[in-house]
Amino acid sequence: MTTSVFQVNDMHCSACESRIRSALKNLPGVQGIKINPIRRELFIDHDADVIQTLDLFGRIENTGFTPVVGQSGSGIQNRAALKRLGVAGIAMMQVMMQALALYAGDFQGMEPAYVRLFEFTSLLFCVPVVLYSAQPFFRGATRSLRGIRRWQDWFVGLSMDVPVAIAIGIAFSASVVATLSGKGMVYYDSVVMFTFLLLLARFVDQRLSARLIASDYRSMLPERVLRISGSADELVALRDLAPGDLVRVRGGERVPADGIVQAGEAHLDESLLTGESDAVVRYGGDTALAGTINCDQAFTLRVVRKPEDSTLAGIETMATQAELDKPDFVRRTDRIAGVFIFGMLLLAVLTFVIWLNLDPSRALATTLAVLVVSCPCALALATPAVVTAALNFLRRRGVILTHGATLEKAAALGALAIDKTGTLTTGALRIDSVDLIGDLSSNAVLAIAAGLERDSRHPVASAFSHANPMRFAETQVRSTGVEGNADGHHYCIGTAEFCDIPDSAEAADRRVLWLTIDGRLLAKFRLVEELRNDTITTLKRIEKLGITTVLLSGDSENNCVPFAPYLHLEAALDPAGKLAALKKLRDTSGPVMMVGDGINDIPVLANADVAAVVMEAPNLVKSKADITLLTNHLRPILDVLQISRMARRVIKQNLFWAIAYNLTMIPLAAVGLIPPWAAALGMSLSSLLVTLNASRLGRGVA
Repeated sequence: MTTSVFQVNDMHCSACESRIRSALKNLPGVQGIKINPIRRELFIDHDADVIQTLDLFGRIENTGFTPVVGQSGSGIQNRAALKRLGVAGIAMMQVMMQALALYAGDFQGMEPAYVRLFEFTSLLFCVPVVLYSAQPFFRGATRSLRGIRRWQDWFVGLSMDVPVAIAIGIAFSASVVATLSGKGMVYYDSVVMFTFLLLLARFVDQRLSARLIASDYRSMLPERVLRISGSADELVALRDLAPGDLVRVRGGERVPADGIVQAGEAHLDESLLTGESDAVVRYGGDTALAGTINCDQAFTLRVVRKPEDSTLAGIETMATQAELDKPDFVRRTDRIAGVFIFGMLLLAVLTFVIWLNLDPSRALATTLAVLVVSCPCALALATPAVVTAALNFLRRRGVILTHGATLEKAAALGALAIDKTGTLTTGALRIDSVDLIGDLSSNAVLAIAAGLERDSRHPVASAFSHANPMRFAETQVRSTGVEGNADGHHYCIGTAEFCDIPDSAEAADRRVLWLTIDGRLLAKFRLVEELRNDTITTLKRIEKLGITTVLLSGDSENNCVPFAPYLHLEAALDPAGKLAALKKLRDTSGPVMMVGDGINDIPVLANADVAAVVMEAPNLVKSKADITLLTNHLRPILDVLQISRMARRVIKQNLFWAIAYNLTMIPLAAVGLIPPWAAALGMSLSSLLVTLNASRLGRGVA
């Protein structure tokens, strides 16, 4: 299976998308079609043995679009758009000067010869605008009308270019007839202004949309890399790197590919991947990921994966997939926008007929205003722009949504279920308390314990790593404890059973360790899991959002007690127990997000309304995830909850504006209160407004 990527910058609306899908979906070998409306990218999964990329290119081109293979066509398209905009702008300035003279002549009187001169001069400057600058509108309208195959296509297959092209064509044709015949009004100023404002709006909208989009991973990597070859270094292109190559990463440079630190210490800024601003230190044998920045001295890296197979590239693939996955509310607005255009054409015809009977001299101008003022673009952009901005804000905060629909689900969550180890805690243990039973001091018993645990690889051993260890001739590590000899004494540390402690209420507690000397009790250590720095603060802020938070853990209730002030506890649960608790939580609090990282969490993750896992989770666990966290901290979950609610609020604002604008402006245009030039200005500003409103989410503001 091959995936071909095309940049289609003249794909402006849902009708354009529908036209391309219709042309490609039934072709032999085509397995899937996905479209990113904000990026204007087309992804086609196909069997290369049946249909080639070049054949797909030709088929897209035959539908009237201008595709560019790959994702690098935006620069060419931008230059062409700027040329068209420049021609329209220069012509508009000239035509408006002629129009001012004609308007003045209407009030003060002007010789017919001068009127004819100004009209023909306006025509001269208007011709290049219609024949060159406005061509994208005519091409778009032509391919839209050519694609009408069934009567249903009139309701969903018309693009916004249809009413725009009709308006420009009618206004220009009527003006030419009036100029040649010497009778009637001319609308050259409306034609050039309308064309210029629409081109300007589309160009600005594309630039604003580009700010909402995450950059291509290649732009985050160095173009050339210093590869170590024998005793010398050579500068090579990034694409020439291969697994096994040794590269030198100098201070201030980005790591070019995923690899292993071979020599030196790597002080890395990993904020690009995790959203964490603090630098981390990677030592020899540690992994360094592509895209991270070396903040200190140079180090040597052994490449283990090509740049295109790096973690950074994988993250971008997941992020792009989420953008391609349209939420339900995006699909609904796309359908509404398609029906809206057909309705506007009918309204324009009705307006013309009515005014033809009321005042024929105003029929054409009023009809043009109706065609121009309507703005289904604002309606169609109201949700995709918000979704893209929200997804890329979360991407910068170390969160990847694998499905675009997850944003809609997250906004409606009523409860959050969290697995403890690795999420709320670091997974490491620390000493919570030391109870001295013998005559030795705290430092002395800690030294004995550290000496015994020195060679142990059990998780509890790390709790004593900070103490100065006592020397033991030899130690024997068991599954339930460690014993050893020193200075003629026999020492033991471990469970109550291992240390032969008489019956105790804490005998079954695996987080309580006992220390003995020659069978005599010296001390008791209580261990607890180490909380992440942001855990308590984040839980409190989630609670303020009205989210019910529940701890679903397979650990004992005693070990979960420290979280009792911040979460409802459901402890000592097996996978079936977690699943039952999740269903009960959904019944009482509404849709549930589950955060987990282990194989035992798969059933509950699969049944949650939204499932979140960390990047280090096994692939089988990640396959059940709607959200992938690039860091183990809980803070990104708060970001998801907040930004999803912000996105829902901004979408409502955009939809309200788009609907209110059209319901207000269209009737005003139909009764003749809005001239064509003002209608063009209103339509352009309406589209820009929804994109600007969506861009606030890129800063986490709503």
